[in-house]
Amino acid sequence: MDQEQHESDCATAADAGDERREWRRIDDRLLLDYSVLAEGAEYHGDGASDEAIHALIAQPTFDLLARAQTPEMAALAPWLLKMDWMLELVLKTLRRMAHDGLPVPQLTDVNISANGVRFRTFRRVEEGDRLALEMILPPFTPIRTIACVSRVIKGSRAPEDYHVAAQFVELKPDDREALIRHILLIEAERLRARRIPPEPAC
Repeated sequence: MDQEQHESDCATAADAGDERREWRRIDDRLLLDYSVLAEGAEYHGDGASDEAIHALIAQPTFDLLARAQTPEMAALAPWLLKMDWMLELVLKTLRRMAHDGLPVPQLTDVNISANGVRFRTFRRVEEGDRLALEMILPPFTPIRTIACVSRVIKGSRAPEDYHVAAQFVELKPDDREALIRHILLIEAERLRARRIPPEPAC
């Protein structure tokens, strides 16, 4: 009986730990894009600017080089940057050829957990909208999900300025785990940065 109670307590504790992990939130800056889904139709924005295309290509490489500071990665860096330059050139050419623009994820300030995301957008969004959401976790882990808009607050910077809160409703288990790992990693890096004292000035 004691053994059964012990196993039940362990299972309860594990479930509570998993729930706590899912609800942990951080402020971050991620590559993000979305489409509003309405009666089978999709709405995209006006397409990417040259700056957005540059961020889409350059940011994952920057994150990778920053996290993997090894001699081998340093030797690969020039080749990675060359490939980035060529891919950026191709995407910019495609953008100019596309009549409706070329939608790509853009660097966006977010508050994120494994259950949902808050972000700011300059495209009209309403409560109850379903979003086809795409995010890229550094260095390059694409997350694609459906999210339901639970709250919209009108901003003041522009006529179309919205603070959006959305709940993930169709998130694959592997993507959820990737989000949790990313959040825990960022929390650990920030905690470590606070503990390391600054170097004395010369």
